Amino acid sequence: MALLLSRGRSCSGRAASSTPRGLICPLLLTAPPPRYDIFVPKERYDSEVKRLRRSVEEIDRFVPPIGGEPDAKAAQTKRKKERERCVASQDKLKLELSQQQKAHAETMGALRKSNGSWFSDTQHRGADAMNHFLQCCVFPRCVFTPADAVYCAKFVLHTHSLGTPMFSTLQYYDKLLRDISVHTFSCTERQVIVPPLSRSSPLLSPLLSPPLGSTCSHVLVPPPHRQAANLGRFLNASLAQLLHWKSHEEVYRTECAKLPGFSVSFSDTANSKKATYEDYVKVVFKWYCKILKSLMLCLESAEYMEVRDHRAPLGGVPPTPPPPAHSGVAPPHTPLSSQVRNALHVLTRVIDVFPKMKKLSDHLEKRVDKLRTEERKDLQMLASQVVMPLPPLLCNLLSSLI
Repeated sequence: MALLLSRGRSCSGRAASSTPRGLICPLLLTAPPPRYDIFVPKERYDSEVKRLRRSVEEIDRFVPPIGGEPDAKAAQTKRKKERERCVASQDKLKLELSQQQKAHAETMGALRKSNGSWFSDTQHRGADAMNHFLQCCVFPRCVFTPADAVYCAKFVLHTHSLGTPMFSTLQYYDKLLRDISVHTFSCTERQVIVPPLSRSSPLLSPLLSPPLGSTCSHVLVPPPHRQAANLGRFLNASLAQLLHWKSHEEVYRTECAKLPGFSVSFSDTANSKKATYEDYVKVVFKWYCKILKSLMLCLESAEYMEVRDHRAPLGGVPPTPPPPAHSGVAPPHTPLSSQVRNALHVLTRVIDVFPKMKKLSDHLEKRVDKLRTEERKDLQMLASQVVMPLPPLLCNLLSSLI
């Protein structure tokens, strides 16, 4: 939780300052690790190494065409250089994977030693603690960049798998998915623009700091990202994990039933009753229905408004006051946003893990299909991005999750 909040606190200092003392451990002021320190994409490394190995084998099996090549010496030199490049790339990727795995092991060891103090506040337990965790740690960061969205989902998974005391996985997902319309509406399509940062600020992370040895005090973080789309990526990773646990009872028994995150109550931690697989499947069905209800509420909204964000930017620099209303000048970085657009941005990112049920899909498809006849071309395009991937997924839809 400490490593997760540090970046979120940089993005929204006021949210972190409201966190109860004792709920956050001292590690919160440290810089967050790279995303690969908590998740190593070994499959991607293995896939790329295999591709390079096949390229080397194809070069070794090369047979000159009948009649020879126009410039045999130049072609041979080119193949030799290409082979050397592939071999060097294989060695580089293997070394990089080894370094990533070593850093991952060190980070997980540090998390395992410190997780006992993450939720040590005795006055905030269960649902209250999960509310603070989401408000102060997860939401400020998961909408910042696509990498941060995945990082948040992976960090929560590790918080669960490490058996963090007083962390209720069921309460966390219930608070997250109960009403995502609120989170969707609070997102904007504004670009993440990082203003000049004070080099003396203790909240600066390496991602937001000037390069080592640089005397520049102004930092820009490219590229821009959209909050609603990043929220969709975060929900995609979160829902994918829920579906993985639901995929088979043996998976649930191995990865969930033995851990405190699925305890029904924390009053007696030693003999706490755990949720059964049948209970978990039912609650996932309930969460999916709530997600549909929230998204339908957003999609049926007629609001299309200007979102004026005058919150203090990073580094504590006061915001520029908005111009008078009678001046006719819009404040800087004022995007057009609406619940409909935000909901469509979220849907395009979660379409492979939601709705997953025929009944829910029918309701969603009817509403999204109506948006394709809207007068506003922007909504037509976004609605088409949701509807187009649906036919290939229909064959995998379930009649029910129960």
